[in-house]
Amino acid sequence: MEHYTQLRTWEQDGYTIQVAYAPESCHPGDCFDDTAYNIMDICDKINRGVYDWFILRVTVLALDAVLATEHVGGMLYERMEEVFEDGVVDDMVYAATVAARERASVLKAQLERIIATETV
Repeated sequence: MEHYTQLRTWEQDGYTIQVAYAPESCHPGDCFDDTAYNIMDICDKINRGVYDWFILRVTVLALDAVLATEHVGGMLYERMEEVFEDGVVDDMVYAATVAARERASVLKAQLERIIATETV
């Protein structure tokens, strides 16, 4: 199980958005084709701290309840913060908030049924 470290947290459209990362455990050779990339060079730069190699997670919460999570592994950047600049986080937040809205709708319907059947 990966240990995630928070990068950023903010409020958006009534949700709390959390972006976190964990070290990537898979080998870069499993994600990149050695005919197009020099895997040995990539591994060397990861080991020397030139590149960040990680898993990215976006979590959408409401009232501290997790409604949706998106994960992407094999993230390779010179600076981890670049994920906020190139649209990766934006895409993940969009997908997670769509899933969160769907989940919230289902939860709302279930809670309404529970409340309607409660006896006092």
